[in-house]
Amino acid sequence: MKRSSLNSSAFRCEVEKKKKLIEGFLKEPNNKDRKEKWLTLLYKTYFDRMLSDNQRIWTTAAIFIPVALAGFGAYASLSPVTLDKALLLALASCFLIWFWLIIAEHHRTLQNKSEAWTVAIRETVTLEDSESSKLVINWMNLLGSFPRAAQITGYFLAVVVTMAWAVIIFYLAETHMTEFTQGLSLIIRLFFIASPPCLLDSG
Repeated sequence: MKRSSLNSSAFRCEVEKKKKLIEGFLKEPNNKDRKEKWLTLLYKTYFDRMLSDNQRIWTTAAIFIPVALAGFGAYASLSPVTLDKALLLALASCFLIWFWLIIAEHHRTLQNKSEAWTVAIRETVTLEDSESSKLVINWMNLLGSFPRAAQITGYFLAVVVTMAWAVIIFYLAETHMTEFTQGLSLIIRLFFIASPPCLLDSG
């Protein structure tokens, strides 16, 4: 099965650029042993960076995801359940899950950069076919072998958490309409109090 980044035209374009740089470096009339050592060091450096960025993604996931999901446990323990408390938990939970997703995507872009270098070196030096980077040996492997499996799972989790809180808040808004109306009017009043006079007088 193919990795998602290897299927990306942007990724392949980046790999081809780096392959041209490597090929140009290899054609220079310098010491061959030094070139091989330099490429070995370059490959190891970017491979370690790629693993490090991947580890950061899952390390932050191990911190942010449980804390974000803990909001549902805190909501279940509320007595009595009020709209303002539920809204506060919802905002905190959604913020944490989406904040983690942004961090994860940041590290994933760095990981893709490092992977582009490792693929370019392998394809230039060893002529290895980098398209087949996963080996599926049984049906259980298929769960994680489809393109962008981990990335899609992260987005799916964030969307599910957000939708779950939306359902909870709308349900409470229906059952606590008076409280919801009072809260909304309070937010509107605070907005007008905090707004600069120039915005209020612009009309």
